[in-house]
Amino acid sequence: MKRPGQGAWLLIAVAFGLAGYAAGLSADTSPARPPSHLKLLSRDLELRPEQKAAIGSLLARQDRDLQALVEQARAELADPTASRLQQTEDDMLALLDAQQRERYLSLAAAPGADAR
Repeated sequence: MKRPGQGAWLLIAVAFGLAGYAAGLSADTSPARPPSHLKLLSRDLELRPEQKAAIGSLLARQDRDLQALVEQARAELADPTASRLQQTEDDMLALLDAQQRERYLSLAAAPGADAR
């Protein structure tokens, strides 16, 4: 069996890069602070108990709001990203001859290959 040439590997690398980008969209990107953040503020600013409780609530609300924004952006980008990834793959496949397409699709379907 002949090894895929440099061009085929380039196409595979591009496809994997795009797949990695798409996977990154679904990765956990929680903006949560380290648990010690409020402790540090309390210690460094000598917060009174009511201030500590109020600031803790503010920080928790901010984290929830930011997480909601991340989830909203992720949902809004899911369809356009999938569509763009598919268009790129279709465009790459159109540039390959029949044998190269067959090899590419075989490589993309291999276990652990997330190019598609």
